[in-house]
Amino acid sequence: MSAVFQVLGPFSPLLIVLILYSWVGRLISNLLHKYETHRTLFGQFSFLSRFFDRLLASWDGNNIPLLKSPLAVLAIGMVSSCFLAFTPYRADINAAGTPVGTDTPVYILWVNQMLQRPIPSALAYAFSQASNGSRPLSLIFPYLVSGLFGVQADTAVKIYPLFLAPLLVVSSFLFVSLAHGDKHTAGLVGLMTAFSFQFTVGMWAGYYANWLALAESYVYLGILVRFSKSESKTNFIGISCLSVALLFTHPWTWDLMLLLSVVFMIERSITSHDFRPLRWTTLLVAINVAADSIKSFALGGYGGGRAGADIATTNLGLSQLVMFWPDVVQTFVQYYSMLLADAATLGLAVIAIWRFSVDRQGFTRLVVFWVALASLPFPFLESVLQSRIIYLLPVPVLASGAMIGILRLGQGNAQKGLILLLILLFSANYAMSSMFQL
Repeated sequence: MSAVFQVLGPFSPLLIVLILYSWVGRLISNLLHKYETHRTLFGQFSFLSRFFDRLLASWDGNNIPLLKSPLAVLAIGMVSSCFLAFTPYRADINAAGTPVGTDTPVYILWVNQMLQRPIPSALAYAFSQASNGSRPLSLIFPYLVSGLFGVQADTAVKIYPLFLAPLLVVSSFLFVSLAHGDKHTAGLVGLMTAFSFQFTVGMWAGYYANWLALAESYVYLGILVRFSKSESKTNFIGISCLSVALLFTHPWTWDLMLLLSVVFMIERSITSHDFRPLRWTTLLVAINVAADSIKSFALGGYGGGRAGADIATTNLGLSQLVMFWPDVVQTFVQYYSMLLADAATLGLAVIAIWRFSVDRQGFTRLVVFWVALASLPFPFLESVLQSRIIYLLPVPVLASGAMIGILRLGQGNAQKGLILLLILLFSANYAMSSMFQL
Protein backbone atom coordinates (compact mmCIF):
# COMPACT_ATOMS: atom_id res chain seq x y z
CA MET A 1 0.00 0.00 0.00
CA SER A 2 1.23 3.51 -0.71
CA ALA A 3 3.32 5.48 1.76
CA VAL A 4 0.47 7.95 2.25
CA PHE A 5 -1.76 5.25 3.71
CA GLN A 6 1.06 4.10 5.95
CA VAL A 7 1.42 7.64 7.29
CA LEU A 8 -2.30 8.28 7.77
CA GLY A 9 -3.26 4.81 9.00
CA PRO A 10 -2.25 5.33 12.68
CA PHE A 11 -4.85 8.10 12.95
CA SER A 12 -7.69 5.68 12.14
CA PRO A 13 -8.48 4.60 15.74
CA LEU A 14 -8.92 8.23 16.79
CA LEU A 15 -11.02 9.00 13.72
CA ILE A 16 -13.42 6.10 14.30
CA VAL A 17 -13.94 7.22 17.90
CA LEU A 18 -14.72 10.73 16.63
CA ILE A 19 -17.21 9.31 14.14
CA LEU A 20 -18.95 7.12 16.68
CA TYR A 21 -19.21 9.72 19.42
CA SER A 22 -19.71 12.95 17.51
CA TRP A 23 -23.29 12.92 18.76
CA VAL A 24 -21.96 13.10 22.33
CA GLY A 25 -19.77 16.03 21.33
CA ARG A 26 -22.82 17.74 19.85
CA LEU A 27 -24.78 17.30 23.08
CA ILE A 28 -21.92 18.85 25.03
CA SER A 29 -21.55 21.64 22.49
CA ASN A 30 -25.26 22.50 22.68
CA LEU A 31 -25.05 22.60 26.45
CA LEU A 32 -22.03 24.89 26.34
CA HIS A 33 -23.82 27.37 24.12
CA LYS A 34 -26.00 28.17 27.13
CA TYR A 35 -23.01 28.79 29.41
CA GLU A 36 -20.41 30.04 26.98
CA THR A 37 -17.15 31.34 28.44
CA HIS A 38 -13.67 31.61 26.97
CA ARG A 39 -11.86 31.37 30.28
CA THR A 40 -12.48 27.75 31.06
CA LEU A 41 -11.78 24.39 29.51
CA PHE A 42 -15.44 24.31 28.49
CA GLY A 43 -14.97 27.58 26.66
CA GLN A 44 -12.06 26.08 24.73
CA PHE A 45 -14.25 23.13 23.76
CA SER A 46 -16.91 25.54 22.57
CA PHE A 47 -14.33 27.32 20.45
CA LEU A 48 -13.26 23.97 18.98
CA SER A 49 -16.85 23.08 18.11
CA ARG A 50 -17.30 26.40 16.31
CA PHE A 51 -14.14 25.66 14.33
CA PHE A 52 -15.54 22.31 13.16
CA ASP A 53 -18.84 24.00 12.34
CA ARG A 54 -17.00 25.97 9.66
CA LEU A 55 -16.18 22.75 7.84
CA LEU A 56 -18.57 22.11 4.98
CA ALA A 57 -20.66 19.03 4.19
CA SER A 58 -23.64 18.72 1.89
CA TRP A 59 -25.98 16.20 0.32
CA ASP A 60 -26.56 18.47 -2.70
CA GLY A 61 -24.66 16.92 -5.60
CA ASN A 62 -26.17 19.15 -8.29
CA ASN A 63 -23.81 21.21 -10.45
CA ILE A 64 -20.81 19.10 -9.40
CA PRO A 65 -18.49 18.26 -12.31
CA LEU A 66 -18.20 14.54 -13.12
CA LEU A 67 -21.51 13.87 -11.32
CA LYS A 68 -23.87 15.30 -13.94
CA SER A 69 -24.66 11.82 -15.30
CA PRO A 70 -25.45 9.79 -12.16
CA LEU A 71 -26.25 6.58 -14.02
CA ALA A 72 -22.90 6.78 -15.81
CA VAL A 73 -21.17 7.30 -12.45
CA LEU A 74 -23.09 4.32 -11.07
CA ALA A 75 -22.02 2.20 -14.04
CA ILE A 76 -18.38 3.18 -13.45
CA GLY A 77 -18.74 2.13 -9.81
CA MET A 78 -20.23 -1.22 -10.75
CA VAL A 79 -17.59 -1.97 -13.38
CA SER A 80 -14.81 -0.85 -11.03
CA SER A 81 -16.10 -3.09 -8.23
CA CYS A 82 -16.25 -6.09 -10.58
CA PHE A 83 -12.73 -5.39 -11.82
CA LEU A 84 -11.47 -5.15 -8.23
CA ALA A 85 -13.30 -8.34 -7.22
CA PHE A 86 -11.71 -10.21 -10.13
CA THR A 87 -8.19 -8.89 -9.46
CA PRO A 88 -7.19 -11.38 -6.70
CA TYR A 89 -8.01 -14.25 -9.08
CA ARG A 90 -5.97 -13.00 -12.01
CA ALA A 91 -3.61 -15.67 -13.34
CA ASP A 92 -0.57 -13.44 -12.89
CA ILE A 93 -1.45 -12.85 -9.23
CA ASN A 94 -3.07 -16.12 -8.16
CA ALA A 95 -1.91 -18.77 -10.64
CA ALA A 96 -3.25 -21.64 -8.53
CA GLY A 97 -6.69 -20.02 -8.20
CA THR A 98 -6.58 -20.33 -4.41
CA PRO A 99 -9.85 -19.11 -2.83
CA VAL A 100 -9.52 -15.63 -1.34
CA GLY A 101 -11.09 -14.82 2.03
CA THR A 102 -10.79 -16.24 5.52
CA ASP A 103 -14.35 -17.59 5.58
CA THR A 104 -14.42 -18.66 1.94
CA PRO A 105 -13.46 -22.33 2.58
CA VAL A 106 -16.39 -22.62 4.99
CA TYR A 107 -18.82 -21.33 2.36
CA ILE A 108 -17.37 -23.81 -0.14
CA LEU A 109 -17.99 -26.60 2.39
CA TRP A 110 -21.58 -25.52 2.95
CA VAL A 111 -22.36 -25.25 -0.77
CA ASN A 112 -20.75 -28.64 -1.36
CA GLN A 113 -22.98 -30.13 1.31
CA MET A 114 -26.03 -28.62 -0.39
CA LEU A 115 -25.02 -29.93 -3.81
CA GLN A 116 -24.81 -33.49 -2.48
CA ARG A 117 -28.49 -33.39 -1.48
CA PRO A 118 -31.81 -33.20 -3.33
CA ILE A 119 -33.16 -29.66 -3.56
CA PRO A 120 -35.57 -29.92 -0.58
CA SER A 121 -32.86 -31.44 1.61
CA ALA A 122 -30.34 -28.88 0.40
CA LEU A 123 -32.63 -26.02 1.42
CA ALA A 124 -33.34 -27.70 4.75
CA TYR A 125 -29.58 -27.95 5.32
CA ALA A 126 -29.12 -24.24 4.55
CA PHE A 127 -31.96 -23.16 6.83
CA SER A 128 -31.10 -25.35 9.81
CA GLN A 129 -27.57 -26.82 9.71
CA ALA A 130 -25.10 -24.64 7.79
CA SER A 131 -23.76 -22.17 10.37
CA ASN A 132 -26.64 -23.34 12.61
CA GLY A 133 -29.09 -22.01 10.03
CA SER A 134 -28.05 -18.41 10.70
CA ARG A 135 -27.50 -17.27 7.09
CA PRO A 136 -29.39 -19.45 4.58
CA LEU A 137 -30.07 -16.73 2.00
CA SER A 138 -26.35 -16.03 1.67
CA LEU A 139 -25.88 -19.58 0.36
CA ILE A 140 -28.56 -19.43 -2.33
CA PHE A 141 -26.53 -17.56 -4.98
CA PRO A 142 -23.48 -19.88 -5.07
CA TYR A 143 -25.79 -22.90 -4.83
CA LEU A 144 -27.82 -21.69 -7.83
CA VAL A 145 -24.67 -20.91 -9.82
CA SER A 146 -23.35 -24.41 -9.16
CA GLY A 147 -26.66 -26.07 -9.97
CA LEU A 148 -27.55 -24.06 -13.08
CA PHE A 149 -24.12 -23.91 -14.70
CA GLY A 150 -22.66 -27.17 -13.46
CA VAL A 151 -19.59 -25.59 -11.86
CA GLN A 152 -17.87 -26.77 -8.70
CA ALA A 153 -18.73 -25.18 -5.35
CA ASP A 154 -15.34 -23.48 -5.08
CA THR A 155 -15.81 -21.83 -8.47
CA ALA A 156 -19.29 -20.64 -7.53
CA VAL A 157 -18.04 -19.12 -4.28
CA LYS A 158 -15.13 -17.45 -6.09
CA ILE A 159 -17.68 -15.85 -8.44
CA TYR A 160 -19.77 -14.64 -5.48
CA PRO A 161 -17.87 -11.32 -5.02
CA LEU A 162 -18.57 -10.50 -8.69
CA PHE A 163 -22.24 -10.47 -7.66
CA LEU A 164 -21.89 -8.89 -4.21
CA ALA A 165 -19.56 -6.04 -5.19
CA PRO A 166 -21.81 -4.36 -7.79
CA LEU A 167 -24.87 -5.22 -5.70
CA LEU A 168 -23.49 -3.18 -2.79
CA VAL A 169 -22.72 -0.30 -5.15
CA VAL A 170 -26.27 -0.33 -6.55
CA SER A 171 -27.86 -0.68 -3.11
CA SER A 172 -25.93 2.29 -1.69
CA PHE A 173 -27.00 4.30 -4.76
CA LEU A 174 -30.63 3.32 -4.15
CA PHE A 175 -30.34 4.18 -0.46
CA VAL A 176 -29.46 7.80 -1.19
CA SER A 177 -31.70 8.06 -4.24
CA LEU A 178 -34.77 6.71 -2.44
CA ALA A 179 -34.22 8.36 0.93
CA HIS A 180 -32.81 11.71 -0.15
CA GLY A 181 -33.86 11.99 -3.79
CA ASP A 182 -30.55 13.31 -5.17
CA LYS A 183 -29.24 10.93 -7.83
CA HIS A 184 -26.05 12.96 -8.29
CA THR A 185 -25.08 12.41 -4.66
CA ALA A 186 -26.26 8.81 -4.96
CA GLY A 187 -23.85 8.27 -7.86
CA LEU A 188 -20.92 9.54 -5.80
CA VAL A 189 -21.93 7.33 -2.85
CA GLY A 190 -22.06 4.31 -5.15
CA LEU A 191 -18.60 5.08 -6.51
CA MET A 192 -17.14 5.59 -3.02
CA THR A 193 -18.74 2.32 -1.93
CA ALA A 194 -16.92 0.49 -4.72
CA PHE A 195 -13.61 1.62 -3.19
CA SER A 196 -14.61 1.31 0.48
CA PHE A 197 -13.36 -0.99 3.21
CA GLN A 198 -16.76 -2.65 3.13
CA PHE A 199 -15.61 -4.11 -0.18
CA THR A 200 -11.95 -4.74 0.69
CA VAL A 201 -12.64 -6.26 4.11
CA GLY A 202 -15.51 -8.28 2.64
CA MET A 203 -13.03 -9.76 0.15
CA TRP A 204 -10.25 -10.29 2.71
CA ALA A 205 -12.46 -12.00 5.28
CA GLY A 206 -15.01 -13.65 3.00
CA TYR A 207 -17.83 -11.91 4.89
CA TYR A 208 -20.36 -12.85 2.23
CA ALA A 209 -23.41 -12.95 4.51
CA ASN A 210 -22.49 -9.67 6.18
CA TRP A 211 -21.77 -8.16 2.75
CA LEU A 212 -25.13 -9.26 1.35
CA ALA A 213 -26.94 -8.09 4.49
CA LEU A 214 -25.37 -4.65 4.21
CA ALA A 215 -26.60 -4.39 0.61
CA GLU A 216 -30.09 -5.41 1.73
CA SER A 217 -29.89 -2.89 4.58
CA TYR A 218 -29.19 0.03 2.28
CA VAL A 219 -32.27 -0.67 0.16
CA TYR A 220 -34.36 -1.42 3.25
CA LEU A 221 -33.45 1.87 4.92
CA GLY A 222 -33.97 3.83 1.71
CA ILE A 223 -37.52 2.52 1.41
CA LEU A 224 -38.05 3.08 5.16
CA VAL A 225 -37.33 6.81 4.82
CA ARG A 226 -39.74 7.02 1.89
CA PHE A 227 -42.35 5.17 3.92
CA SER A 228 -41.93 7.62 6.81
CA LYS A 229 -42.99 10.40 4.43
CA SER A 230 -45.92 8.77 2.64
CA GLU A 231 -46.99 5.63 4.56
CA SER A 232 -47.46 3.85 1.25
CA LYS A 233 -48.61 0.25 1.59
CA THR A 234 -46.27 -0.71 -1.24
CA ASN A 235 -43.34 0.70 0.67
CA PHE A 236 -44.45 -1.10 3.82
CA ILE A 237 -44.56 -4.40 1.96
CA GLY A 238 -41.08 -3.62 0.67
CA ILE A 239 -39.57 -2.96 4.10
CA SER A 240 -41.36 -5.98 5.57
CA CYS A 241 -39.95 -8.32 2.92
CA LEU A 242 -36.46 -6.85 3.13
CA SER A 243 -36.39 -6.97 6.93
CA VAL A 244 -37.31 -10.65 6.87
CA ALA A 245 -34.69 -11.24 4.17
CA LEU A 246 -32.14 -9.57 6.46
CA LEU A 247 -33.10 -11.95 9.25
CA PHE A 248 -32.40 -14.95 7.03
CA THR A 249 -29.17 -13.43 5.69
CA HIS A 250 -27.32 -12.19 8.78
CA PRO A 251 -29.24 -12.02 12.08
CA TRP A 252 -26.70 -9.74 13.78
CA THR A 253 -27.18 -7.09 11.08
CA TRP A 254 -30.94 -7.61 11.37
CA ASP A 255 -30.75 -6.76 15.09
CA LEU A 256 -29.14 -3.39 14.40
CA MET A 257 -31.36 -2.48 11.45
CA LEU A 258 -34.62 -3.37 13.16
CA LEU A 259 -33.65 -1.34 16.23
CA LEU A 260 -32.60 1.55 13.98
CA SER A 261 -35.97 1.39 12.22
CA VAL A 262 -37.89 1.60 15.49
CA VAL A 263 -35.81 4.50 16.83
CA PHE A 264 -36.08 6.39 13.56
CA MET A 265 -39.85 5.98 13.28
CA ILE A 266 -40.38 7.02 16.90
CA GLU A 267 -38.23 10.14 16.37
CA ARG A 268 -40.13 11.01 13.20
CA SER A 269 -43.43 10.69 15.05
CA ILE A 270 -42.25 12.88 17.93
CA THR A 271 -40.89 15.49 15.53
CA SER A 272 -44.10 15.65 13.49
CA HIS A 273 -46.38 15.26 16.55
CA ASP A 274 -48.16 12.53 14.60
CA PHE A 275 -48.10 9.14 16.32
CA ARG A 276 -50.25 7.29 13.80
CA PRO A 277 -47.21 5.91 11.92
CA LEU A 278 -46.28 4.01 15.08
CA ARG A 279 -49.07 1.57 14.24
CA TRP A 280 -47.09 0.55 11.17
CA THR A 281 -43.90 0.37 13.25
CA THR A 282 -45.62 -1.97 15.69
CA LEU A 283 -46.83 -4.11 12.81
CA LEU A 284 -43.32 -4.23 11.31
CA VAL A 285 -41.87 -5.40 14.63
CA ALA A 286 -44.63 -7.99 14.99
CA ILE A 287 -43.93 -9.37 11.51
CA ASN A 288 -40.24 -9.66 12.28
CA VAL A 289 -40.78 -11.24 15.68
CA ALA A 290 -43.07 -13.80 14.05
CA ALA A 291 -40.48 -14.48 11.33
CA ASP A 292 -37.75 -14.84 13.94
CA SER A 293 -39.89 -17.29 15.90
CA ILE A 294 -40.50 -19.36 12.77
CA LYS A 295 -36.80 -19.34 11.96
CA SER A 296 -35.78 -20.34 15.48
CA PHE A 297 -38.49 -22.81 16.48
CA ALA A 298 -40.05 -24.16 13.29
CA LEU A 299 -36.92 -24.28 11.11
CA GLY A 300 -34.39 -24.80 13.88
CA GLY A 301 -32.19 -21.93 12.71
CA TYR A 302 -30.18 -19.35 14.62
CA GLY A 303 -32.47 -16.34 14.97
CA GLY A 304 -31.92 -12.65 15.49
CA GLY A 305 -33.30 -12.65 19.02
CA ARG A 306 -30.87 -15.35 20.04
CA ALA A 307 -28.00 -13.59 18.25
CA GLY A 308 -28.65 -10.39 20.17
CA ALA A 309 -29.10 -12.21 23.46
CA ASP A 310 -25.86 -14.16 22.99
CA ILE A 311 -23.87 -10.98 22.40
CA ALA A 312 -25.50 -9.28 25.38
CA THR A 313 -24.84 -12.17 27.75
CA THR A 314 -21.46 -13.46 26.58
CA ASN A 315 -19.68 -10.64 24.72
CA LEU A 316 -20.73 -7.40 26.42
CA GLY A 317 -18.78 -6.55 29.56
CA LEU A 318 -17.70 -3.63 31.70
CA SER A 319 -14.22 -5.12 31.76
CA GLN A 320 -13.87 -4.23 28.07
CA LEU A 321 -14.45 -0.58 28.93
CA VAL A 322 -11.09 -0.51 30.70
CA MET A 323 -9.47 -1.89 27.52
CA PHE A 324 -11.40 0.44 25.22
CA TRP A 325 -8.50 2.25 23.57
CA PRO A 326 -6.19 -0.80 23.26
CA ASP A 327 -9.09 -2.74 21.73
CA VAL A 328 -9.78 0.01 19.18
CA VAL A 329 -6.11 0.15 18.20
CA GLN A 330 -6.01 -3.64 17.95
CA THR A 331 -9.05 -3.56 15.66
CA PHE A 332 -7.19 -1.47 13.11
CA VAL A 333 -3.71 -2.96 13.54
CA GLN A 334 -4.25 -6.71 13.91
CA TYR A 335 -7.35 -7.45 11.82
CA TYR A 336 -7.83 -7.60 8.04
CA SER A 337 -4.21 -6.60 7.25
CA MET A 338 -5.08 -3.05 8.39
CA LEU A 339 -7.62 -2.65 5.60
CA LEU A 340 -10.01 -0.85 7.97
CA ALA A 341 -7.39 1.90 8.40
CA ASP A 342 -8.55 4.00 5.44
CA ALA A 343 -7.85 7.19 7.37
CA ALA A 344 -8.57 9.57 4.48
CA THR A 345 -12.13 8.31 4.08
CA LEU A 346 -12.63 8.14 7.85
CA GLY A 347 -11.45 11.74 8.14
CA LEU A 348 -14.04 12.84 5.60
CA ALA A 349 -16.70 10.93 7.53
CA VAL A 350 -15.73 12.79 10.74
CA ILE A 351 -16.41 16.13 9.06
CA ALA A 352 -19.76 14.94 7.73
CA ILE A 353 -21.10 13.34 10.91
CA TRP A 354 -20.28 16.46 12.93
CA ARG A 355 -21.98 18.79 10.47
CA PHE A 356 -24.99 16.55 9.85
CA SER A 357 -25.67 15.77 13.51
CA VAL A 358 -27.72 18.99 13.81
CA ASP A 359 -29.70 18.40 10.60
CA ARG A 360 -33.36 17.49 11.12
CA GLN A 361 -33.98 16.08 7.65
CA GLY A 362 -35.24 12.49 7.71
CA PHE A 363 -32.43 11.02 5.63
CA THR A 364 -29.76 12.74 7.71
CA ARG A 365 -31.38 11.78 11.01
CA LEU A 366 -31.39 8.15 9.94
CA VAL A 367 -27.67 8.23 9.13
CA VAL A 368 -26.87 9.92 12.46
CA PHE A 369 -29.02 7.43 14.40
CA TRP A 370 -27.29 4.59 12.53
CA VAL A 371 -23.93 5.74 13.85
CA ALA A 372 -25.21 6.62 17.33
CA LEU A 373 -26.85 3.21 17.88
CA ALA A 374 -23.70 1.44 16.71
CA SER A 375 -21.68 3.45 19.23
CA LEU A 376 -23.65 2.28 22.28
CA PRO A 377 -22.34 -1.32 22.58
CA PHE A 378 -19.00 -0.47 20.96
CA PRO A 379 -16.92 0.26 24.12
CA PHE A 380 -18.19 -2.90 25.85
CA LEU A 381 -17.14 -5.31 23.08
CA GLU A 382 -13.85 -6.98 22.32
CA SER A 383 -11.92 -5.82 19.29
CA VAL A 384 -13.14 -8.46 16.82
CA LEU A 385 -16.78 -7.47 17.42
CA GLN A 386 -15.83 -3.81 17.28
CA SER A 387 -14.51 -4.48 13.79
CA ARG A 388 -17.89 -5.90 12.75
CA ILE A 389 -19.64 -2.75 13.98
CA ILE A 390 -17.20 -0.57 12.04
CA TYR A 391 -17.85 -2.66 8.95
CA LEU A 392 -21.56 -1.83 9.13
CA LEU A 393 -21.15 1.94 9.48
CA PRO A 394 -22.30 4.13 6.53
CA VAL A 395 -18.80 5.56 6.10
CA PRO A 396 -18.96 5.88 2.26
CA VAL A 397 -22.22 7.83 2.60
CA LEU A 398 -20.76 10.24 5.14
CA ALA A 399 -17.49 10.63 3.24
CA SER A 400 -19.44 11.54 0.09
CA GLY A 401 -21.28 14.29 1.97
CA ALA A 402 -17.98 15.78 3.13
CA MET A 403 -16.53 15.52 -0.38
CA ILE A 404 -19.41 17.53 -1.82
CA GLY A 405 -18.90 20.15 0.90
CA ILE A 406 -15.20 20.39 0.06
CA LEU A 407 -15.98 20.68 -3.65
CA ARG A 408 -18.15 23.72 -2.90
CA LEU A 409 -14.94 25.49 -1.88
CA GLY A 410 -13.47 25.04 -5.36
CA GLN A 411 -13.29 27.91 -7.82
CA GLY A 412 -14.82 26.91 -11.14
CA ASN A 413 -15.73 23.56 -12.58
CA ALA A 414 -12.17 22.67 -13.57
CA GLN A 415 -10.88 23.03 -10.03
CA LYS A 416 -13.85 21.18 -8.54
CA GLY A 417 -13.43 18.36 -11.04
CA LEU A 418 -9.75 18.11 -10.23
CA ILE A 419 -10.39 17.92 -6.48
CA LEU A 420 -13.05 15.24 -6.95
CA LEU A 421 -10.85 13.22 -9.29
CA LEU A 422 -7.95 13.42 -6.84
CA ILE A 423 -10.04 12.05 -3.95
CA LEU A 424 -11.55 9.30 -6.10
CA LEU A 425 -8.15 8.22 -7.42
CA PHE A 426 -6.83 8.16 -3.87
CA SER A 427 -9.69 5.88 -2.82
CA ALA A 428 -9.29 3.71 -5.92
CA ASN A 429 -5.58 3.34 -5.16
CA TYR A 430 -6.46 2.12 -1.65
CA ALA A 431 -8.89 -0.47 -3.03
CA MET A 432 -6.55 -1.68 -5.77
CA SER A 433 -3.57 -1.91 -3.42
CA SER A 434 -5.72 -3.89 -1.00
CA MET A 435 -6.53 -6.48 -3.63
CA PHE A 436 -2.84 -7.21 -4.08
CA GLN A 437 -2.57 -8.00 -0.35
CA LEU A 438 -5.14 -10.80 -0.40
